[in-house]
Amino acid sequence: MLDELFGSKTRAALLGALLETPGESIHLRELVRRSGGSISGVQRELERLEGMGLVHSEAGEGGRREISLVSTHPLAAPLAGLIAAEESAPYVVAAPVQPASSRTLERLNPRARHLVPRIIDIAESYGVLRLALFGSATQVDVTVVPRDLDVSVRFDPNDRRSRADRVFGLRAELAAACEMKVDLLEADAVENPYLLRELDESEVVLYEAPSGDPSEQRNHP
Repeated sequence: MLDELFGSKTRAALLGALLETPGESIHLRELVRRSGGSISGVQRELERLEGMGLVHSEAGEGGRREISLVSTHPLAAPLAGLIAAEESAPYVVAAPVQPASSRTLERLNPRARHLVPRIIDIAESYGVLRLALFGSATQVDVTVVPRDLDVSVRFDPNDRRSRADRVFGLRAELAAACEMKVDLLEADAVENPYLLRELDESEVVLYEAPSGDPSEQRNHP
C-alpha cells in the first residue's frame, strides 16, 4: 500500500530502512541490499529525498557514501507512523544479498576466489546487473596462475552515468583492487562466435540481477 502512496516501491523501501534505525547512517550499498532495488534506482530516489531535506548523505570511512534520516524534518514522525501501521511492510527488513556460494567459488581458480567479494562490491557501485568471470580465472587447475582478470558484465541501462564513465571507472577500480590487468567485456556487445563459445564454456556467473523490474531482489547463484 505504501508504495502506491509514495509513488515508488523503492522510495517506500528506502524510507522503511532509514526509519527502522533513526539516528544511524547506512551505507549506500547496504541500502540497495535492504530495499531490493537497483543501485541506479536507489540513487535517484535518494536524490529526491535529499532534495526534500528528508535524508542526509556524506562521505564516510574510505569515501563511501553514508545516508541517514533527518529526524528533525517535519515529515519524519508522520512517515514513521505510516510505516509502522503498514501490516505487510515487506520493505522494512529486506533479505541481505548473499555472497557467492561455495559451489560457485569451487568453479574458480584458487588464486581468484578471495577476490570475489571485492569484485562484487565494486561492480555493484557501477550499476552492474550481471557479472561473470571467464578465462584463466575460471581454470581450477592449481598450477594455472591468472595473469589478468577476464570479466563479463551487463550494465543497468537506466543508470544515468555515461558508458565511458562506467566502463573505464569499473575497469580501473577492479584492476587496483585485484592488482592485475582487467579485460572488461560487455556481454550484450559480443558477436564473435569464438568468444561466445568461450563464454558459454568457461564463464562463472558471480551474480545476476533482474533487468526488467529494478524493485526485484538481486539473485546470487
